[in-house]
Amino acid sequence: MRKSVKDVVVALVVVAMLAGLVGVSLVVAAEEEPVAKPASIEAYERLVAELEGRPMEPPAGPIFKPLPADAKDIVEGYDRLFERMQPLVDVFETQAGVDLGEPPHKWTEKDRAKIAEFLETNEDLLSEMRRMADRGAPIYPLDFSEGFAMLLPHLAQSRKCSRVLRASAVLKGTNGDCAGSVEDIIAGMKLGDALAREPILISQLVRMAIYGIMSSAVQNSFDGSDLSPELTRRLMDQLARADRRDDFAEAFAGEMYFGMKAFAALRAGDRSGLPAESDFGPPEEADEKAYVEILSRIGSAARLPYYEAATEVTQITSDIENMPETLAYSRQLLPALGRTCEAQARHEATIDLMQIGLLVEQYKARTGSYPDTLDEVASSLGGSVPVDPFSGKGYRYRPLGTVFVLYSISHNRIDDGGTHDYMKGDIVWRGEQEK
Repeated sequence: MRKSVKDVVVALVVVAMLAGLVGVSLVVAAEEEPVAKPASIEAYERLVAELEGRPMEPPAGPIFKPLPADAKDIVEGYDRLFERMQPLVDVFETQAGVDLGEPPHKWTEKDRAKIAEFLETNEDLLSEMRRMADRGAPIYPLDFSEGFAMLLPHLAQSRKCSRVLRASAVLKGTNGDCAGSVEDIIAGMKLGDALAREPILISQLVRMAIYGIMSSAVQNSFDGSDLSPELTRRLMDQLARADRRDDFAEAFAGEMYFGMKAFAALRAGDRSGLPAESDFGPPEEADEKAYVEILSRIGSAARLPYYEAATEVTQITSDIENMPETLAYSRQLLPALGRTCEAQARHEATIDLMQIGLLVEQYKARTGSYPDTLDEVASSLGGSVPVDPFSGKGYRYRPLGTVFVLYSISHNRIDDGGTHDYMKGDIVWRGEQEK
């Protein structure tokens, strides 16, 4: 699974751009002195040691459950899957002129035919994806000592697998095979879950991106009225475990650890990975202190619902933008933290809208009309309807006879009336998936 640093850095930059992140520097951090590890990284390293058969001191309070007996087989199974999948997909996309990253509503009939042929030819590959997803999350042997330059090839490969599963789910669902479609969608979501334990920000962002891919699969595969009670239950059970806000918040501790290692390397004269124009000299103590303070603040804010954290997130974003030039390395190392918190809130809203939207569609199938209010589907959501993470109030809902409108006000925190726009407008159930 290991690739060159150049390959992995390019992949990470692409993922960061897709997530709306800019200004993230990738630095090899050679330590001047030991930097305290957050508990999440220590716990993950214990799991890697357990996987590799290396003894370690027992943890004072383990964060993660011990590995299953077949953990090594699971990791090797994912390695084999990725090694086989990547060239097959790359060759198909190049020769067929089809990009599986394109949202399904943009596929032409010719695209659909090519995709269907590829999936039929490689059904055993899809079976292996579903089988590995069911076996549980692997523990990738991440090397945290490499800091921001840590090799993470599995992230791009997991994302690519989810796109293949989405394609399969959409074609099955539109051909009436809802059971097969749901199976592929859940497998894709489990690929996202497999990254949840990784205490680094980029892994959490890819996890969210994979769920976004599978949400578009749901919205392009079937209507809620097409699902049996059993298929609905399976989807709801998966989605009930999907928000993972604590895992997202913990990733800022990992980000801080990498940044502190980078500062230690800079003090030791190691500028590996930094461009020549970024030579600001030895970092000042105030620079590192500002970096740690900002990440501590964002880590605390990230544990809150976004509507409670938004004011603090906005202030943190402003503080970063207005940092004096004397804090040069903090200005360079800090990612676009506000956008990452928005990404987590968007992820939570996407999950909620998926559940609510499917239930509203099923209500119409049972009764002949859409519910007057969302309270009428609350019993299927554990007794209450979740609130919009961007407002702290209910999701906007209007039954309009033969259709309905359901949406989140999204990160601009303005009700745009259900106008779907990824960057400016609302997040709309069954709105156009990407613009």
